Amino acid sequence: MTETENSPKTIFNQIIFQDRMVTALAEYAQQCGMANFVESLDMNCGAIPDEDFEKIIDPESPAQFLKLYAHMAQDRLAYTITNMLRVSKEFGAPIYSFVRQNGTNMEIEKLETVTQALSVINSVVLDEEFDKPSIEVIEHNGDCIVWKKNLESVKQSWTKCSGEIEMYYFYLMSLCEGLFAKSEIRFEVKDGVFEIRKKGGE
Repeated sequence: MTETENSPKTIFNQIIFQDRMVTALAEYAQQCGMANFVESLDMNCGAIPDEDFEKIIDPESPAQFLKLYAHMAQDRLAYTITNMLRVSKEFGAPIYSFVRQNGTNMEIEKLETVTQALSVINSVVLDEEFDKPSIEVIEHNGDCIVWKKNLESVKQSWTKCSGEIEMYYFYLMSLCEGLFAKSEIRFEVKDGVFEIRKKGGE
């Protein structure tokens, strides 16, 4: 990654990366019989322009635009996964495979430390609370990092569409399986507690 963590362009890239997955999942759902699902997604959550940073982000006030698009991206993720699984639980397997493959496609080099793994997550995974501290580290040593995170805005997105926050955790774990496919690193999240651990370091 050439951009620093939490730079406007890094946050923008996180938004676009996540929303391209969401759009592809919505198109897949539509192909599987969920008529007009892409249109419904855009109507209920808004559409994020898939354009270059310079074309849609005002350099004079990037945070304002990024907050708007980050919130929309989280709403779109929640709406898409919730409604796909509401139609059929069988969508769970293709959602997992597709999201995991997108993580694998990032071609992250083999990671040696849990600190490196956390840096990868921070550089790829969208955090809507990018403009304020939202992480509390509980444990940090050579084998693991455990932290809590403010997920209120994320929970609001899932509650809005009558979804379950556990499906957000499912999305994150699927993505991280792909990101860490070449490494002896395991990622888990439950009840707002996140953990990166070296395999065999339990």
